[in-house]
Amino acid sequence: MVAGERIRLEVVGRFESGAKNREIAAALRVSERSVERQCRQWRERQCDELARAKGEEQRAET
Repeated sequence: MVAGERIRLEVVGRFESGAKNREIAAALRVSERSVERQCRQWRERQCDELARAKGEEQRAET
């Protein structure tokens, strides 16, 4: 696993656990801005997946 991917997974895991961006950044020795960006991208992917699932569900009903 590439180091960047490992950090992304760690950021998301800590974010899901309720850690603050500042705490995550300090623990992983990355910028707070990087943590914010990773969390935002994760949330956007989650929203996209929900919308896609809902669309598939509606098509199945018709």
